[in-house]
This record gives sequence, structure tokens and C-alpha cells, in this order.
Amino acid sequence: MYVVDKEYAVAAKAIDLLLEEKAHAEGRNLYAGGKARAMARTLALQGPRALPNALFDALMSAFVALASQRALGREEAALEAFFAAVDQAWGASRRRPVTEVLAQVRSTRPYAAALHQEDSPFPSLEMLIPSVAQTARRWGHSLGLVSVLTDEQRVFTDDALRTVLEYATSPIGMTLLTRERGAPVKTVLRGSSADHPSIQLADLLAGAAAAVTERHVGNPSPAAEGLWPVIVPLVEQSSLMPYDDPAAQLVGLEARRARRAR
Repeated sequence: MYVVDKEYAVAAKAIDLLLEEKAHAEGRNLYAGGKARAMARTLALQGPRALPNALFDALMSAFVALASQRALGREEAALEAFFAAVDQAWGASRRRPVTEVLAQVRSTRPYAAALHQEDSPFPSLEMLIPSVAQTARRWGHSLGLVSVLTDEQRVFTDDALRTVLEYATSPIGMTLLTRERGAPVKTVLRGSSADHPSIQLADLLAGAAAAVTERHVGNPSPAAEGLWPVIVPLVEQSSLMPYDDPAAQLVGLEARRARRAR
């Protein structure tokens, strides 16, 4: 099971689309030594405590409004709203690591303004496509030659599935030491839950995982208490969560805060 922490994903996207772009333009590699990941974790894990009075939620919402497709046609207003939120959060931050990350974000206005200027085949904040691609890589490396069947989703166009297959079968990594070979994935196809019992089973597992992750972040339920011992061992270690060992973390209850239901 590949789990995506949406809040962490947004923080990671902010680092990737703004700070990493700035670093690259300056001849620096923000991915080296895990610097980009560390900054995203700082923002996601410490941000809620560092920013009082719902400023963290306002900051994340402003970035989503800027980077998502709904900013088209109102880019300047979204840009101004985002940097107003950044400045307010930076001024109010109660934790130095968060303050330092926000100070760097304040200098990325040219890169934020360019978010919608380049043609991209997929929305910047779309997480289903990279999630399926990463899952395909893991299955291929674990089992050998595999084919992947996805549920019908609007985002899973033929182009999107070709991109998933290309990523899954291509080498990735910034250096020779970190380079990972492509996975043996034969094909990636769409299917319907009405025709494929495996997709029905995947839907059930996804619902169970959602309950377990809600338990982890402070929204427990009787179902989650019964399910977590079964679900946690199935969690993929490369899941998009702000931990080195997502499965081990999901066993416990997060003290960060009770999040809004999503």
C-alpha cells in the first residue's frame, strides 16, 4: 500500500516547485544530501506548532490555490495572496527551523510567478500519477515482470498511463551512488471495479488504510483500532509521508494535531 500524506505532499511540492527551482537556477542541488526532503519535513511536521491561529492551514491553502489549475486566469491575485500568507507566517513563526524555511520561500516570487507559464501535461499537484508510478516500480523490483491495473479515474488518460509506464521502467537518481534501475513493468492499464474484483479489493484496502492514517493523526475510530495491525505491515516504505519508516510511525498516534477530514 502506497500512502500519501496530503499535507506533507503539499509542503514537499512547495519546496520542489519553488525552492528547488531557485536552487537549480543558482547552480545548486537541493536534492543532494536530502536537503529538499528535510525542508519539506520541517515545514510539514513543525509548521502546525510554529504557526499559531491556523496560519499553517492558511499558508498551505494559499499555495494550493497558487499551484493548482484553479489559479488559471487569476494568477496575479493567487501570487499576491500566497506571498502575503508567506510573509505573515514568517513574521509569526515560533520555531527557528520553520522561520528559516519560510525566509527562503519569500525569495522565490519569480519562480512562483512562472508556475503556470510552462506547458505541463499534468496538474502540478496531481498525486495519483506519481503514486501509481512509484507503486509500479516497487512491485516490479519486488516480484519481477508485472503489469499494473488502475481504477478508472479522470486523470488516468492514455497519456498519463504512458507516462507512468515510462517512469516505472526508467532509471532514476541524481548520482551514480543513488541511481536506481528501471523496474520490469510490462504495461499499465485502466479497468473498472464492475469488471475486476481486484479493483474492488483495492478499494476496500484503500478505505481501511484511510481509517488507519486518520487514527495516526488524531482521528481514531473503532474500525481503525481493529484494522491497523493488518494494514500497517502492507505499507510501502517509500510512501509519501514525512518519515523514514512510515509503517513504524503509523502504529502510533500522532500528537501533532487532529486534522480536518479530507
